[in-house]
Amino acid sequence: MGQVHISEGWEYMKQLDSMPKFFFGSTASQGYFSRFDYIYRAEEGWRAYVLIGGPGSGKSTLMKKIADEFASDYQIILGPCCGNPESLDAVIIPELKVCVLDGTEPHSIEPKHPGVCETIVNMGDCWDFHVLEENREEILKTDRECTMLRERAGRYTAAIGSLLNDNYRLALDCTDAAKAACFASSVARKEFGPRKLIKGKEAIQFLSSITPQGHIILEDTVHSLCDRVFILEDENCAASRIIISVLRAAALDSGHDIITCPCSITPNEKLEHLIIPSLSLGFCTSNCYHPIKNATRRIHSRRFTNTKLLNERRQKMNFNRKAVKELIAGTAIIAKEANTVYDRLKDYYGKAMDFTKADAICDRIIGEIKERT
Repeated sequence: MGQVHISEGWEYMKQLDSMPKFFFGSTASQGYFSRFDYIYRAEEGWRAYVLIGGPGSGKSTLMKKIADEFASDYQIILGPCCGNPESLDAVIIPELKVCVLDGTEPHSIEPKHPGVCETIVNMGDCWDFHVLEENREEILKTDRECTMLRERAGRYTAAIGSLLNDNYRLALDCTDAAKAACFASSVARKEFGPRKLIKGKEAIQFLSSITPQGHIILEDTVHSLCDRVFILEDENCAASRIIISVLRAAALDSGHDIITCPCSITPNEKLEHLIIPSLSLGFCTSNCYHPIKNATRRIHSRRFTNTKLLNERRQKMNFNRKAVKELIAGTAIIAKEANTVYDRLKDYYGKAMDFTKADAICDRIIGEIKERT
């Protein structure tokens, strides 16, 4: 499962192919896991436009237009939708402290400072509700069908998480944790500088996700933010998890702002990648699920592993790994089927939309953002 490039065919996105992209939400083993709360901070003067409205109401198109409008002058960070990577969940312009976010389910955003920080944009104001009423039964039936498919994909993901954790625990018992932590501390002393009185800030985002296109890893994002990338080759994320955790704490103690990227399937249990933009430095876990091709330096987990003990467990772990790959492929197929059903919902809502009004909303937001330049 190699890297999948997601920008092909995007009407507004061609010039943004090299811009950083993160998933800000992912379907994890415990259900949908959102990290939209790490995108903006009210106390730092951010303005967040939170778009609400059903499928086909033009939210993603609006975000693509806004990204295209400002891409020539500012760095843009994009948030593809894990359910359909050709659609956007977020557009962020860090220099202007502005973001435009999809605030609908499953990544519902509850404004903490409405008006002061967040602007609620209701795309539903552009609907002709009579058209939707005429298709009530079809819309409700289609929505139920889509929900059932997504719930099924969620059960597959839960099974993936269980198998990954089983392999992790089997590998951890064969790992010299102290040696891995000592290695990470040595790297931190060399790369991060001394401890500071003020800790750095942390953003939590995803570099990978299971999507209808398969398992996507956004490797280009790492290289767009980092001149140097240290790769931790670790199929079971036992040694790499220890190393990334130690590096994360050390970078924050040294006052560096960081981007932490947990596993999209078990986000509460496993860190996989660490990006330190101020140092143009990244640390990434690479394995058969999300291989990272280009690296400044590669560190293999076997240097921290009792390989004899690990080989005694190889048969069990290979069985789990094969099952995970099959489940990932099955999840992608179900997600693709759900997308096909969801497209029918978008058609119903799209027919009820007055896109002239939607264009006017987009122009208004662009104008307000330009006032911040």
